[in-house]
Amino acid sequence: ESTYSLFIKNLKSKNIKVSDYLNNEYFKGTNKKYIIKPNNFPYKFSENISHLLLWINPKATLTNNEVIAIIKNNFQNKNIVYFENIAKNKSVKEIRHIHILVKN
Repeated sequence: ESTYSLFIKNLKSKNIKVSDYLNNEYFKGTNKKYIIKPNNFPYKFSENISHLLLWINPKATLTNNEVIAIIKNNFQNKNIVYFENIAKNKSVKEIRHIHILVKN
């Protein structure tokens, strides 16, 4: 069983939604519009790729251009790829998040 599956099972056993957990962890008591964190459950890429996530506070409204500017400002002179999964492929549908892959 994957680490992600165990994490989800643990939250469900406590009757906690993933989106509630993440909101609590990243945005509770703060006015942050976004946060960039390493993906705790990264996709399987080669070892020289870091998988980060840009989580956008559900209370914030950021345009696609603003999201791109955030990524470019935080990863200047880095070799990156970023993408947002389509709705049916999102494991956390309630909080907009962008995957950022950085070549080390």
